[in-house]
Amino acid sequence: MEHKDIIIQFEHQSKVVNFAELCYKTNRHHYKKRGQNDPRKIKLDIYHGKIAEYAVWDHYNTVEGVKCQEPDLAVLDPNRKSYEADLKLKNKNGKESLLHIKTQTVKQSEKFGLSWMFQKNDPLVFRPLLNDFVVLTVFLSMNLVRVYKPLNARHLIGRYQKPKVAKIQDTKLALYATNIDDLWA
Repeated sequence: MEHKDIIIQFEHQSKVVNFAELCYKTNRHHYKKRGQNDPRKIKLDIYHGKIAEYAVWDHYNTVEGVKCQEPDLAVLDPNRKSYEADLKLKNKNGKESLLHIKTQTVKQSEKFGLSWMFQKNDPLVFRPLLNDFVVLTVFLSMNLVRVYKPLNARHLIGRYQKPKVAKIQDTKLALYATNIDDLWA
């Protein structure tokens, strides 16, 4: 499994802590509707997701001939749920790749196996675009994220499974590392 471990800059951590707080305050009633009641866990989930985006962005900033947009810190209205890519990447020939970043913590991987969650109704899981790529990450510590090589989303069709946690099986799908070993070879 080809990967790179990225140390997160303190500046990014500070921005993301503020972003997570604002997202929670703006959207807390929507989290409650989905059965999410623990403010600390919600903020931590938001933090992990956005820090993973910064890890991917930091990584591509070191690749010559590639331009990657910086993660967006705008707090969106919860009624404007979007499945747009987290980051857009352009190579030196101008070809654009849409990067969808997914993250898991080490603690979660020890409990459920190395895996990443997707919304069942996300077009990425059943009708991805040719230039849709999934970048899987693992949050190793507060300032260290493992970034795996991007996978073409079309190669992931049919590899998603029901999550091990029963209460999310109606709305989520899991991508288990054991189902994509051949793609990382």
